[in-house]
Amino acid sequence: MSLEILNMGEVVVIRPVGRLDAANAPDFDTAAGKALAGASCKVLVDLGSLEYISSAGLRCMLLLAKKVKSNSGSLMLCGLSGMVANVFEVSGFTPMFQIADDADKAVAVLAG
Repeated sequence: MSLEILNMGEVVVIRPVGRLDAANAPDFDTAAGKALAGASCKVLVDLGSLEYISSAGLRCMLLLAKKVKSNSGSLMLCGLSGMVANVFEVSGFTPMFQIADDADKAVAVLAG
């Protein structure tokens, strides 16, 4: 997995690429934590470039959501499709998150 972190105005966009599983979940947690340090707590996780997510990856999403919430922030996901969308649905995670179709819509909601 590689990880892209962008700032779109006051929104931090985290874009994992490839696979998010037990082998690289700690890397995601560390990078996301650094990206949020001292930043506004408006966060978008763009999962459009993610090919696979395991239960460890789902745990990363929960930990990130808790961290953002504890800082009175907002978190959205976007780009869920294929296997990743299926894992979120089957695991019951879909209702736990605000989900947008694409990054532009999500950034507009978070920034608004």
